[in-house]
Amino acid sequence: MGKEAIPTKAPEVKGEKDEAQNHPEYNNTTEYDFGESAAAMIERFGDPVVHANAKRQFVVSFRRTVRTLLIAGKAPAEIQTAMDGWVPPLGPARKVVDPVQAALELTRGMTDEQKKAFLKGVREES
Repeated sequence: MGKEAIPTKAPEVKGEKDEAQNHPEYNNTTEYDFGESAAAMIERFGDPVVHANAKRQFVVSFRRTVRTLLIAGKAPAEIQTAMDGWVPPLGPARKVVDPVQAALELTRGMTDEQKKAFLKGVREES
C-alpha cells in the first residue's frame, strides 16, 4: 500500500474563525505509511499503541451500535444479548465530501419556498 494521502483542514488557526475551504494555508495533504496490515503496524508502532488505538475505535463503533438499539426501543437485556456477539464492522472508507456539492444535493428535494429560506439563511451567515 505504501504512503497514504491524508487531507487535513484546520478551520480555526490561532483562535481565528475562518472557513478552511477558502484558505489554502489552512489545508494540507500529508503522506504517511501506516503499514499494510495489523502486523506491520505492530512492528512499526508496537503492540500497546496499536491495541490502544484499535480499542478506542472499537469502543466508538460499539457505542454507535448500542445507541441504535436504544433508539429502536430495545430493553437492556436485549441489548446485552445482541452485543455479546458483536464484532467490529469493516466500514467503508471515509468519503471526502465537497461542501458546495453537498449543499446543492440538499436543495434538490426542496420546494421553492424552502430554497428561498435556505438561501436567506446562507446570506445571513455570510
